[in-house]
Amino acid sequence: MSKPEDPIRACLQECQSLSDGTWQSCFVFPEDFPGFQGHFPSNPVLPGFYMIQAVLVAAECACGRRMRLREVMTAKFLAAVRPKAVVRVLGSVEPAGDGAWTVKARWVVGEQRMAEMTLRVDDVSGVKQ
Repeated sequence: MSKPEDPIRACLQECQSLSDGTWQSCFVFPEDFPGFQGHFPSNPVLPGFYMIQAVLVAAECACGRRMRLREVMTAKFLAAVRPKAVVRVLGSVEPAGDGAWTVKARWVVGEQRMAEMTLRVDDVSGVKQ
């Protein structure tokens, strides 16, 4: 059985860490992406669950660490992400104390803000699965 992040990794087109401690990534979700199945058949929209997972994938790629979601602190979904949209995810990762990290991310298509979220994650790079 594949993990939810596996098809998301296939949609990751670019990922880079920037010199100011932030990162940016680019995703393109094709029409046959599993998240669009049934959500909604005649009007496909990327579900928030997959958007949160994509932020984790992008943060892991940029930071070179494996992360596990601990908490969605805030999430604002401002516009629908459609199939084939070129999505830029801009973010940062900062220590949050007690071994956790805060991941902040903003989704953008063209100049339109699509979503903003703040996640609390655990670094599980040294944990065996």
